Amino acid sequence: MRSVLRCVVLSPAGKPRPKARPRMAGIAGHVRAEAMAYLQPPYRIGEMFFIGLTLRFVGLADGLHLQNAWVPFAFITAGFSSGLAGFFGMKTAT
Repeated sequence: MRSVLRCVVLSPAGKPRPKARPRMAGIAGHVRAEAMAYLQPPYRIGEMFFIGLTLRFVGLADGLHLQNAWVPFAFITAGFSSGLAGFFGMKTAT
């Protein structure tokens, strides 16, 4: 929790920035839009992979009883946290 608060305090979103000129603001908007468009196909592939592995872990834990029942929950939690960190990182970088 401490590290999340530190990131919020130190992130550029938390610091006041000088107003950009209209042309620079337009360019920044285009860069932001293109960065998200560039990342959408890898995100979709990652989502399919993540859903497939989650279903496999559920099958191994629930159906075959080969692993602990907490494994699918831990995998979902870790994947969501990783995705959220990547999203905030991209928003901070662009």
